[in-house]
Amino acid sequence: MNFFVVIAVTHFLALLSPGPDFFLLLTTLLRYSQRAARRVAWGVALGNALILVVLMLLLNTLGQLSLGFLFVLRYVGALYLFYLSGVCIRYAHHHLNLEQPAHQQVNAEVSWQSLIGLGLQSSLLNPKNWMFYSSLMILLPQQTSIVYKIAVSIWMVMVVLIWNMSVVAWLTRPQWLQYLQRYTPHIYYLSGICFSIFAVALLCI
Repeated sequence: MNFFVVIAVTHFLALLSPGPDFFLLLTTLLRYSQRAARRVAWGVALGNALILVVLMLLLNTLGQLSLGFLFVLRYVGALYLFYLSGVCIRYAHHHLNLEQPAHQQVNAEVSWQSLIGLGLQSSLLNPKNWMFYSSLMILLPQQTSIVYKIAVSIWMVMVVLIWNMSVVAWLTRPQWLQYLQRYTPHIYYLSGICFSIFAVALLCI
């Protein structure tokens, strides 16, 4: 139980700090709709689940994580963050109408498969997720049962999903929509800069 408390607190604190997933949800909400952002949130949760599955398999078969794997993942993730930065800066020049019905925005602009795939890519290509979850998994005692590890993993994935859904709901309140409509270009630029900062920080680790 003590290990679960440590993992729960650490995981929640990690969610409180805005990262690439948060800015991806924000820019998707601005570019498309609340429904689109929710689908991205499902993709992010699915990516977290896949990461945990891979880590458990690696830890059970190899006993430790490959340093070469994390090294390659760092540079792949940095390139993806630079790509997201460029997308945000490009969208900053577009006029966005947040008053359109959600279903029209999604159907006209992007499919639900693409939205889930976007969230999935963001999660899988974010080295922070891999390093963070690997640290939590290694933190568990070796004698921890696989059932306990699966239960903790499911719990963390559900927390990520609920948190991201809550963030989307919070950002779509009427007063926040007016604020976002007014400052959309600035938010896009800020998101692009943050993505670039994340990428540079990742390369400097």
